[in-house]
Amino acid sequence: MSFVSDFFLHSIIAALVATILFSLPGLAVLRLLGLMTHKHIFAALLVAPALGLCTYGPFSLAFTALFGYSTLTIIVAWLLFQAIVLLWIRQQANAISPENFCPLSHTHSLFLLIGAALCAMIPTINIFPAVYQDGLFVNGQIYDHAKIAIVDAIAREGLLPVNPYYAPDGETILLIYYYTWQFLASQLKLLTGATGWQVEVALNWFTGLASLSFLCALAIRMTQKARAGVFLLLFALTGPPGYLLSLLLGPRWANWVGYPPVHGLELWWIQMSWVPQHVFSALAVVVLIFLMTRVLVSERERFSYAVVAGLTAAAAFGASVWVGGIALLFALPFLILMALWIRLPKRHYFNALKTALLAVAICVLFAIPLLISQTSGPSLVNAELPFGLGLDTATPLFNKEPYWGYIAHIVLFWLQFLPLNLGIVFVLGSLAVLLRSSTTRLEERTFQALSIGSIFGFLLIVQFLQSTIANNDLGWRAVLVPVMLLMVWSAVALTALSTHYFETVSKWRAGALLERWRPAILSLVMVGLTIGILSSANLWQLPDPSYRVPDAHTLAMRQAFLRQTEAWAKVREYAGPTERVQANPDGYAALTPWPVSIPYMLFADRVTAYASPEFAMAFAYRYDKEQRNEQYKLIQNIFSAKPTGDALRRVRDTLKVKVLLVDKFDAVWHSDVIESSGLYQLVFMEEDFKIYVAP
Repeated sequence: MSFVSDFFLHSIIAALVATILFSLPGLAVLRLLGLMTHKHIFAALLVAPALGLCTYGPFSLAFTALFGYSTLTIIVAWLLFQAIVLLWIRQQANAISPENFCPLSHTHSLFLLIGAALCAMIPTINIFPAVYQDGLFVNGQIYDHAKIAIVDAIAREGLLPVNPYYAPDGETILLIYYYTWQFLASQLKLLTGATGWQVEVALNWFTGLASLSFLCALAIRMTQKARAGVFLLLFALTGPPGYLLSLLLGPRWANWVGYPPVHGLELWWIQMSWVPQHVFSALAVVVLIFLMTRVLVSERERFSYAVVAGLTAAAAFGASVWVGGIALLFALPFLILMALWIRLPKRHYFNALKTALLAVAICVLFAIPLLISQTSGPSLVNAELPFGLGLDTATPLFNKEPYWGYIAHIVLFWLQFLPLNLGIVFVLGSLAVLLRSSTTRLEERTFQALSIGSIFGFLLIVQFLQSTIANNDLGWRAVLVPVMLLMVWSAVALTALSTHYFETVSKWRAGALLERWRPAILSLVMVGLTIGILSSANLWQLPDPSYRVPDAHTLAMRQAFLRQTEAWAKVREYAGPTERVQANPDGYAALTPWPVSIPYMLFADRVTAYASPEFAMAFAYRYDKEQRNEQYKLIQNIFSAKPTGDALRRVRDTLKVKVLLVDKFDAVWHSDVIESSGLYQLVFMEEDFKIYVAP
């Protein structure tokens, strides 16, 4: 079987396992919350994937961290979770009257599930491999999926995960990172036997399905119309209009429709291609906002909502400290303010406060494994905050230096930067959430108020806070929560614009005026939607050979890249699961947008002493920088044309590297220093690689 065929088969199997593993717990949780009846099981399947990820995920993480990580403990955790929820449902069977999350027929539900599944494939294809003339190709998004090494490390060595990218002076250290999403992917690896890359593709697709299907269900719940789900899927396919407008209008209008020289803000499918863990975290935050809505409108305490909310908050934090941790914490005052703004009866707030306190306690309890990992390593006493104040550059029209330049950037962030980055989703969604009438039902009004607090609270965080570790992940990823909520409200607005007069006027401020101008507004919305989808079509692409024939050097590099699968499989025969291996950290750097040794990340399934500068820093950022740089130079030395005996001895004795993998593109390939050193023995050699083992 060819590489791509085998890859596709195992990815499909892993995706099917993910669908069962995470959706069935979600169905049980939906019944526990009283939001599912047996008559609408297909409609419940729209919501179940998200609830399963958000609840079973942190539960299984805490359980396996406590009792050991293996295929058996995963199965026990899954069965135990199901048993607890089902017993709880039976206990409160007569205490609640169930309702449906959204009123959908089986046909409409199935259609939307298929649509969400197909849409989720669009970003996932960006990390799917392609083979052309015996060369392995994959899009640049694979760079951010180099965290596949974390998936392999968890599946191989369990919890708490060790750092697979860096071993300072040969010391095995814990991973300083949020890893709930990678942990869930590792479950698929243990259950299916697929590779880390294959399960990454599977969970990437399932996360896309879970996020889109939940947002569809939410839009349908707000409108009671099935077509709201279809509209949401269309908005999910939109891209930033600035790229397309710059191409259409030319350089004369570049400053008005172009972007400043900073990283832009990205919509759902783009973020889904690069950072599914942050998308999962944002999804958990949106689920949490919905749960907060239900708690606020309830006249009595709901212990089940506190537990589910606590687990969901732990999932949000565990998938992304930036989105579900720091950004959510700073956005909470806006949520509280909007919750008070709707002036509910005092008992509602009192019940909500008790529920929130219990949820926080549960969140902390189930986040303990992640907190231990995050605080591991050097002391936090002298550590600097990983974020700080910083105004986001919003326009190329003005500099920031004069005081009026700062004011211009603050204003144009909302009037130019956000519309050009988020397009019709921002424009229509913002107007919809602000203009929706307050005469609608209580749950909808409450969700609307919390949406306003979340959208503008998170966007203010994006505008004024920046992370300081490598990249501004805080600003780039915190925008996901507003994006998801704006997608929902855009779908609500477009549903209203396509609805009969008498249903439109009563639910919108200035409804009569909107009805009068509805044809014109609807035309503008369709233009904006078309531009957004065309922009996505302009940005999305298959791997290189589909549109550009590679030159001879590139093809040779890609052919060697494919053979790296065989090289690393052979390395694993000589290195045990916990033994350290080392390849050239600068090898194959041209394969990704930013230099990284991508074959190690995708194929090694072993720890290394030093993977690459970017990843050694990002996942061990509190460790000594000088020591990190010195270790990098040491590793570079042994893969150079003239490695020194001292460097080889330190790599073996201090860094405890058992196996060296030398590639034909490495400068040391033509040297016999390693063989003659007596420190490593040549045990295997082929046309493209050599393997050395410390005796």
